[in-house]
Amino acid sequence: MVCLQQAMITITNRHKLKAGHKSHLCQQHIINFQKHSNQNTQMHQKGKKSLKIPKNEPIS
Repeated sequence: MVCLQQAMITITNRHKLKAGHKSHLCQQHIINFQKHSNQNTQMHQKGKKSLKIPKNEPIS
């Protein structure tokens, strides 16, 4: 979650730097980013489940 927040801050700051950039576009960009990262998280969790590797066990 920390990296997601950091990326959100980065995107927001980048948009703020662009002069004349309409705020609703910034909002849309952040919403799209959230949707995209949610999909990635879900895919990542599905991938973990399908592997079924115990966390404490070293992968040989």
